[in-house]
Amino acid sequence: MWRAIAAGTALCLIAITAAVAILPARWLLRLPTSNSLIAVADADGSLWQGTALLALGPNGARRTLTPAIAWQWRDWGWTVTHPWLAGPLRINLGWRGASLTAQRATLPADLLSTLGAPFNTLGPAGELSASWPAMALGAGLPAGAAIDVQWKKAGSALSRVYPLGDYRLRIAGAAQQTATLTLTTDRGPLTLQGNGTWRNKVTFNGEASILESVSNGDRAAMAGLLSAIGRRSGDRSRFGTGGG
Repeated sequence: MWRAIAAGTALCLIAITAAVAILPARWLLRLPTSNSLIAVADADGSLWQGTALLALGPNGARRTLTPAIAWQWRDWGWTVTHPWLAGPLRINLGWRGASLTAQRATLPADLLSTLGAPFNTLGPAGELSASWPAMALGAGLPAGAAIDVQWKKAGSALSRVYPLGDYRLRIAGAAQQTATLTLTTDRGPLTLQGNGTWRNKVTFNGEASILESVSNGDRAAMAGLLSAIGRRSGDRSRFGTGGG
């Protein structure tokens, strides 16, 4: 009897494995994405090996990103490749769930406009780079670990002054699955600074200001940009969620 049960179980596992092996990658299009900023726009191949086009932005206003990402199943995980990545990205499966390897990505800053206000009004330009540590998927950022996002040679369609500066956002893991957010300026005539927290939702408040050394002409050219960023008062503008 037990041999029969074991044999039946083995056959079921073989059948499930065979079915998953040929499951088309387009099945990913069925995943619920109404509340996500990232969605699968198109896919080809299988879950073992395939390609997919991703779309960025809120539902109804997403932008499809090119080129496509590619993946291949190997050694109990997927190896993901894309020109924006510094190297192959690994998604590993284990008894405790899925985990992501450390990696770095570089992408155009105009993708920020897909996130909605105020970026869609600012018309951002420049280059974004992001680096992150190894982490478990679906869990909070480990305490002491950090995600660094840099906006280099930042520009805006609302100002002829270019570049406006180089900026850095650091998302650091804290206790009780809370993350702290810190925005700083590395250089530039327009300084950005701010602080916030991220636990279930983001609370963030910051300030943009024009350096005193900036010429009157450039100062006037950045006036409209300050008004679009947030609540302007002279050469300063406050922005954020308004809480905390």
